[in-house]
Amino acid sequence: MKQHAFPAVAVLGLAFQLLSLPVFAGTEVVSTKAGAQASTAPSTEADDLWHRDTLLGELGGYRTKLSDHGIVITPLFTAELMGNLGGGSGAGYSSGGVGRGLGYAGLLNVPVDVDLSKMVDGWKGATFHVNGLWTSGPGLSPPYLGDIGNTSNIQAYNTVRLQELWFQQTFLEEKLSLRVGEMAADAEFFTTSTGALFLNSTFGAFTLLSANLTNPYNPPSYPMAAPGVRLRAQPRSDVYVMAGIYDGNTESQTANKHGTDFHLNSESGAAIFTEAGYLLNADHAERLQGAYKFGSFVHTHNWNSWQSQAAAAAGTGTKVSGGVDALLYGVIDQQVYRRGDAAISVYTRAGHGSADRNAVDWYVDGGFNFAGFVPDREKDVFGVAVTRSSFSGNYSDYQLTTGAAANPYVAETTIEATYRFQLTPWWTLQPDYQHIFTPGGIDGAKDADVLGLRTSVAF
Repeated sequence: MKQHAFPAVAVLGLAFQLLSLPVFAGTEVVSTKAGAQASTAPSTEADDLWHRDTLLGELGGYRTKLSDHGIVITPLFTAELMGNLGGGSGAGYSSGGVGRGLGYAGLLNVPVDVDLSKMVDGWKGATFHVNGLWTSGPGLSPPYLGDIGNTSNIQAYNTVRLQELWFQQTFLEEKLSLRVGEMAADAEFFTTSTGALFLNSTFGAFTLLSANLTNPYNPPSYPMAAPGVRLRAQPRSDVYVMAGIYDGNTESQTANKHGTDFHLNSESGAAIFTEAGYLLNADHAERLQGAYKFGSFVHTHNWNSWQSQAAAAAGTGTKVSGGVDALLYGVIDQQVYRRGDAAISVYTRAGHGSADRNAVDWYVDGGFNFAGFVPDREKDVFGVAVTRSSFSGNYSDYQLTTGAAANPYVAETTIEATYRFQLTPWWTLQPDYQHIFTPGGIDGAKDADVLGLRTSVAF
């Protein structure tokens, strides 16, 4: 861990030093407040280090030249340190270390987007996307905590990985789009703008997927992806429906270390996502924006029920197929206040899966963002959110019957509070606090308190 953590410590320390400087009081190029004085510096947004969109700027004009030819490359580096002050049900706790420890996670994401209409005359609506990840650690979860939610949404196996690789074509004046290739479902399905602020991974790819689909039937979500096809129809700006079908086995992060094993096997089943949404005030940017979504997920693999697995383990029966796995979910994401740069948004998601073949059968999360309320820091955002993953009673009985657990499984609940400082348009700093009730959902597990600090730099 030490060889990875040093660069992050240096960056985070420098960020604290710079946060107090006047140049970081805001991120706007020109103040819009009455009486503000114009800058006397001859620099423009393109060559002003502290006000341009990316750290490296125009790169001598090459960035603009590439964009003119339809190629956009936007690398983003994110690093964080997280420490558990105590509690948890992981290895550190069970061995007498009460879970205390420090974890580092780093992510370099290099996405490349290509607008093929700028390369080929007459070819409209075609785009190509590819992105690679360099992930490093080790992180805090689950070794020190034993949690299922994972305190970090960037933590992953140490490797360089190809994640997404897809082609998209739009039709009917962009009202219909077809995407084909290696894709991550959590890039489009069950997403929220308000929940994206938080660091705990379950505010993104919720535990209805991550805790229920385990190796080898891992879901197509960060850092993994799967071959698939996605069709989206948006007949009006405020209404859409979409569906995606993906291979049902992405393989584990360690088995598919570099993301180049494009697994296609009918025996693994298929992962099928569907979603319909209503986008409030989509045509009126000046009004309060909202998104209301309803979706489903089906995995066509033949799953054994927990009851039959428990009976087979006890020698009183045999495993019986429970059929496919399915879940339903809903999303509400709504601005409730906006005046000038200040805005308040709230959100919630809830979902339910079959109790006889899922570990987590009920899930809910929700929270709020306050943006732009601190004077001269219009881009800063503060947020609080809570998530609860409730375990199936059938799963708990199975664990007790097989001796895998001494105590029943109940639920894991996490409360997170965070504040994201926008130091410059290309640099953020984000302190974070998480309190985890019954990590891992095991009755009797000691609650954990986690402090974290994240920084992100757009190159």
